Amino acid sequence: MPLIRATGQRLASLSVVIIGMMGLRLDRARRWRVFAGWAAAWVSCLGLYYAVFENHGGAGSRKIALAYAATVWILYYGVVLSSALGGFLRRAMIRRLGEERAYAWFEVMLGIALLNQCLCQAALIKAYPAGFPVPVPLPLLHLAAALMVLAGFSWKIWAASLTGLDIYYCRDMFLRRTIRANEDGPLVVSGPYRVSGNPMYGIGNLQGYGTALWYGSWQGLILAAVFQASIYGFYFLFERPFVRQLRDTASLPPTDGSRVPSPRTTAAFDGYPAVECGVAAKEP
Repeated sequence: MPLIRATGQRLASLSVVIIGMMGLRLDRARRWRVFAGWAAAWVSCLGLYYAVFENHGGAGSRKIALAYAATVWILYYGVVLSSALGGFLRRAMIRRLGEERAYAWFEVMLGIALLNQCLCQAALIKAYPAGFPVPVPLPLLHLAAALMVLAGFSWKIWAASLTGLDIYYCRDMFLRRTIRANEDGPLVVSGPYRVSGNPMYGIGNLQGYGTALWYGSWQGLILAAVFQASIYGFYFLFERPFVRQLRDTASLPPTDGSRVPSPRTTAAFDGYPAVECGVAAKEP
């Protein structure tokens, strides 16, 4: 029984991580008002996708798919990550709602953006299938594509399980302070982080390429490359300066006798002067 119970708990935790990566945090259900709105928006996005793209085809759906992908890119990278996480919108939300409520709504924004990034890639691939000749037998192509999808998902799930969904949803960057510290140090350095400093952005994006390859969609391959280049742009412009600041803080001598230092320092970050940072965050 203890083994069965432990296995069930691990599977439940893994399910929460996977669904969280798809844009809905089940561990936020206790905050029922925000969660109810979040879940309703999440389900509505799925319903609209199936109504528009699964039941229709032709040139009209292609134009809609292209517009959908462009809109998602603008909202995800231009609004949610750049403005709401690294710019003026974040400050306006905190000023109006307070830190915790502002972050609660930022989570909803980010979750819906994550879901729609997946859906717009699926929509574009469905609208533009079999767009290039394949020089290898189709079974080999499908095998390669399936391995890419499996590797990408597994790698990303592994990384997200180690960092936790709070880090996945950028809580540390939104609040501008550490939310993770343990005896192993301030940064995640185990699992896929031993191989790559940012596994979610590298190998963790292979599933987009693999899905496009399976259907022979060069438009899908281009969109996957655009999204990956954009997340690396976010990393270099916003995330890396934040993590470097955390590393600098962590390199200071401990002030309380512990292995992980606890001082707080101030530094300019992303145009937001005198930011107070703690000592823990995900590996970049």
